[in-house]
Amino acid sequence: MLRAVVIAIMAAVGAARGCDEPTNTINSDCPTNTVVTNVPVGNQPSGLNVLPAVNRIYVANQNDNTAMAILGSTDAVFGATLPVGTFPQGVAANTTTQRIFVANQGSNTVSVIDGAFHIPIGLPISVGSNPIGITAHSGLNRVYVTNSASNTVSVIDGTSNTLMATIPVGQSPHGIGVNINSNRVYVANRTDNTVTVIDGATNAVIGAPIPVGSAPTGIGVNPQTNLIYVANNGANTVSVINGGTNSVVPPAIAVGSGPYRVGVNPSTNLIYVTNNLSNQVSVINAANNNAICPAITVGVSTASKPTDVAVLAQTSRIYVTVQADNLVAVIAGP
Repeated sequence: MLRAVVIAIMAAVGAARGCDEPTNTINSDCPTNTVVTNVPVGNQPSGLNVLPAVNRIYVANQNDNTAMAILGSTDAVFGATLPVGTFPQGVAANTTTQRIFVANQGSNTVSVIDGAFHIPIGLPISVGSNPIGITAHSGLNRVYVTNSASNTVSVIDGTSNTLMATIPVGQSPHGIGVNINSNRVYVANRTDNTVTVIDGATNAVIGAPIPVGSAPTGIGVNPQTNLIYVANNGANTVSVINGGTNSVVPPAIAVGSGPYRVGVNPSTNLIYVTNNLSNQVSVINAANNNAICPAITVGVSTASKPTDVAVLAQTSRIYVTVQADNLVAVIAGP
């Protein structure tokens, strides 16, 4: 009788996590994702992004007001630590121009780094109030920045590094992502519980905001499938949006506690979600929209606070900023 109860409880836990098997079993839907090393970085790392051509990962350290690079081939810090603006948050990478853009929440600016030579470029670019999220469209050579206190998105011309447009969106915009194939930009409005869609070619808002879960903070885009993944920080779920119809594909996917940012590997069709309050990264099999067991534990403390995540598809490596531990966790994906 006791054994039957235990088995029933294990099955219920597995179902709640969206797993096909109990958490100690790995099947074909649960590929191996292993933390291979932790790279010490600056104080309170926040955002990060990858630059595939030079195999570097750029990290913003919010309490140091710096950015630094990790060399993917050695998993070690590369070159000098570079000064940026105050309280840097998001990091964007233009893979065509090899430029890195850092959103500085405390100084309402964006810093620009030449990723090929690992040096700062020019003066910071003034944007809206409290910039947090940032993404680059390599095809159009534009950069989009969410200004959380002014409820706008700033558009930067990546050639001249000047502000070219300011677009009103929802309340307290946070995460942002772009589909370079459809030229659409997706903005998570944390207070509205919506996603705004922008036409990247015209900078015009498309249609009405899309309702998602509570307190959306992160956006991940798979340009190959035209699906958009939204981390709902207040609901512990991920909403999936069909980019062709701008509609939500039900049901929402249960993940860990406090989902914050989303990384996408188009090569494996796996989605990685940082769970800010449960010290884990959830993995979603986008083929069937199930959370894959087991979740990946990151950090070395009991409250490690994973924040941002970026995927280098060419090496199947996943990089996670572990804010409270001043680390970047490196995960070897399948």
